[in-house]
Amino acid sequence: MITCFDAGHGGHDPGAVYHGWVEKDIALTWAKLLARTHDATWGDFGCSSMTRTEDVYPSWDARYHEAEHADALVSVHVNAGGGRGFEAWYHSEAGLALAEQIMALWPGEFRRGVKHDSTSRLGRLSILQDTKPPAVLLELGFIDSPEDMRLLHDLDFALIASQAIIDAVEDWYVNR
Repeated sequence: MITCFDAGHGGHDPGAVYHGWVEKDIALTWAKLLARTHDATWGDFGCSSMTRTEDVYPSWDARYHEAEHADALVSVHVNAGGGRGFEAWYHSEAGLALAEQIMALWPGEFRRGVKHDSTSRLGRLSILQDTKPPAVLLELGFIDSPEDMRLLHDLDFALIASQAIIDAVEDWYVNR
């Protein structure tokens, strides 16, 4: 099982910014945690890759190339604009099954649901539509929600949530 983790934004593109919090940094921290959790869980039977491991902005071609041979792509982001909670976005039917599995195991109390990318206010989510493997885009919470940021920066919650995401990916992979 190969899972590619895409830490959203990076480099010149900070993503959402609110009171000192920067989306690209949160996404990278969580993507690294997910990759470590994935590799520890799968051992010799799987591996992870990442579209970035530092504060750089990989081109879309570089992101797609990194994900090309993966069994699944998980893109990590945080939301903004008022609200609270976790969302899982998808484009394909396989992406839907993966998003539903992740949503079912998410340990946080605020679940905003599984959403098709055609309903995004941002329009087309190319990371979901243009990558070869089934893909999900996870909005872990809202950067402008103190409650969400408290959760996302709580180490105990981060360890539990990252394991839940990896368990969901594993369940999806085994049962697809």
